Amino acid sequence: MRREERRMESARTVSSETEKEISTKNIPEKEASEIAYQNKDIASKIFAEQLKGKSFNVYGVETGKIKAVLPTNIPAIKVNELRLDNLLELEDGTVALVDYESEYKKESKVKYLNYLTGIVNRYERKGRSCPDLRMIVVYTGDIRREQVSENYDVGAVTVTIEPAFLSEIDGEGILKHLKKKVEKGEPLDDQEQMELIILPLSYRRQKEKKEKISETVDLAVKLQDREQQLFVLAGILTFTDKIIDEEHAKTIREGDSDDQGSHDI
Repeated sequence: MRREERRMESARTVSSETEKEISTKNIPEKEASEIAYQNKDIASKIFAEQLKGKSFNVYGVETGKIKAVLPTNIPAIKVNELRLDNLLELEDGTVALVDYESEYKKESKVKYLNYLTGIVNRYERKGRSCPDLRMIVVYTGDIRREQVSENYDVGAVTVTIEPAFLSEIDGEGILKHLKKKVEKGEPLDDQEQMELIILPLSYRRQKEKKEKISETVDLAVKLQDREQQLFVLAGILTFTDKIIDEEHAKTIREGDSDDQGSHDI
């Protein structure tokens, strides 16, 4: 089968599996009818729900296991600011705010400061003490360590981020290892699933990212463990839609309204 045909079939699988997952969660019919137009939101929800028990260690930040995934809506955040990507309660009792970036901007640290104060306010409004907070920023392969400053000091307030650099991941070595396991029909462990999800973003050039997204989606649909398959596909959709150019993210998502029976997995 030609490469483009395989990619389109993979996209249909993502949409089909997402809809099946939603149907088992008793989501209202009106919301379900909008799936074809809101796959990112659904995929993000599925991905987040299955993060529990996993970790971001593979990305270069020691987090330990994720104990719980918390709501990311922060009332104090301005309307024109993007919602926080992930808010995670870790096994050591700390709470990690996670944001994903494809470029480094000093002014982004003001955004992080707003996130942090918003979370503190949320705990205070509920009459609870705020746990120690961590601000983790995962940078794609476009960014190198020497480009990033971890501290934002304005005197009375200092914000310190914990950066993770996907540019330091051995993408080719990881892909080779994962292909061997999948071809043998072996399940992936938690670390390998996280590697497969983020792998395309470890590359610097846009052309390479696009090629690797195609490869990882094709590899994901071959996973025999249905739960792993859904998690990985949802993760790939989530990250590509957030960081990769819209044209390519659309290529992966398109086919939503086409025949949903392309694969029986």
